[in-house]
Amino acid sequence: HVQSDLSSYHLALSRAERGRLYGLSSAELDAPATQPPMTRLKIVCETIPQWPIELSVSGMTLTPLRPERPAMNYISVEDVLYAIHRCLQTGITQDEWCKLSREQEDDVARAYTRRYKAFAPMERRVKSEGVKRVDYLLKKTFFNGLTWMDPVGGVERLKLLVGPKPTNFHLL
Repeated sequence: HVQSDLSSYHLALSRAERGRLYGLSSAELDAPATQPPMTRLKIVCETIPQWPIELSVSGMTLTPLRPERPAMNYISVEDVLYAIHRCLQTGITQDEWCKLSREQEDDVARAYTRRYKAFAPMERRVKSEGVKRVDYLLKKTFFNGLTWMDPVGGVERLKLLVGPKPTNFHLL
């Protein structure tokens, strides 16, 4: 049962077991994200479909969090979680901001303010980085799992599930 607040400045991963939270082990992070193991995936979130996340073992998209991690010939749990976090921590462009309605601007601005104020020790730094994609999720910043979607163009797709609080689920 993986849990993570995607708005967090640093990727924080834990698993819930018997009501307690534990950090994910290297073995859990290194495990294949899918069964059977895959070398190419696309992850989409209905809230922000304009920013799909594409993972490929042969591409440059997979950067491990742990430098000591062995090379893998499949997409791991760590790859998926890191790619989601990295995508959502990307700053938005002026063009992306201009596509929002006035109401959406207000909602995203409030989410941005909530996010940087939540990180008091780093508030100034987080604030200076501006609005990020995660702010478009508004109050639904908890990773609540992935579900399979129909493949497109031969590429397997997963739907990113997010919510206002963590839920208990198995990764895949």
